[in-house]
Amino acid sequence: FMQLVLPLSLYPAILGCQSDGSNSNVSSCLNSTLGHPSAFGSFMFLFVGLTIWKMGQSRQWLWGILIAIQVLFVVMSKSFSSLIMVMVFIMALIAPKLNFAKLIGGVLFLAIVLSLFASTDFGQQKIAGLLATPVFNPDIDITRTILLSFSDGNSANWRLAHWYFLLQSWQQSPILGYGLATSSYLSLFAGFYAHNDYVRFLAEEGLVGFILFLTFIGVQISRLVRLMRNASTSTQKNLCSTMIAILIGILTGMASDNIWSHTTLFLYWSVLSAVVSWNWDTTYLYSQE
Repeated sequence: FMQLVLPLSLYPAILGCQSDGSNSNVSSCLNSTLGHPSAFGSFMFLFVGLTIWKMGQSRQWLWGILIAIQVLFVVMSKSFSSLIMVMVFIMALIAPKLNFAKLIGGVLFLAIVLSLFASTDFGQQKIAGLLATPVFNPDIDITRTILLSFSDGNSANWRLAHWYFLLQSWQQSPILGYGLATSSYLSLFAGFYAHNDYVRFLAEEGLVGFILFLTFIGVQISRLVRLMRNASTSTQKNLCSTMIAILIGILTGMASDNIWSHTTLFLYWSVLSAVVSWNWDTTYLYSQE
């Protein structure tokens, strides 16, 4: 709340709002006490998903207001990865039971979120940066991307160059990698996280660790699917489907950010994973009494 009403000079140091020189935009991003705007954005993304689930149970307009506030906070965090996670979550949530009403609602929701982001100078800068990468501009190759990454201030080009250097290092030790927390030292951009958890696992743990990581994710998805099929109540079933959509959003965000380092997000995710496996059948509980 302080970051919404007070000038930057009055923020306490714990909020981490002062720019460190590596990214001048960090000082204007909303990050609360989680240390980095991206961590706050992914944290809010989780609660956007849970609030949408809750709104589906009670359908009270107050939940809609809360979702609007949460989405506004995601936009104010200026975390493009978190914004993409929200969009992917919405698509994954409505896809299994798609109908005309849900399609219109989903499109309107995504349009509002994108409009809010694109209406800011930071959002326009991010979109322009993406269009100036080899992904969207075939006239730019990886060599030019690497050269531009040192001078143009385009975070998208910087990420592509950083991933290229990390993958080059991984090729020297493809099976076991270089060990935990070594990715910050395997690139010419030393001192920075990988900004891609899949590349990070490849570089740090090699193919062995990468396969174990994918297995861990697969176990979580299969567990949620099993719980959803065996759910005793519709509320529990809807929470399972919501968590699957949230996990798909998280996996998408991992492709361009350090989501695996967002410990607050996974703390709450672990709690949810435990709660969703409880017996939600109140009739059964009362009968045991």
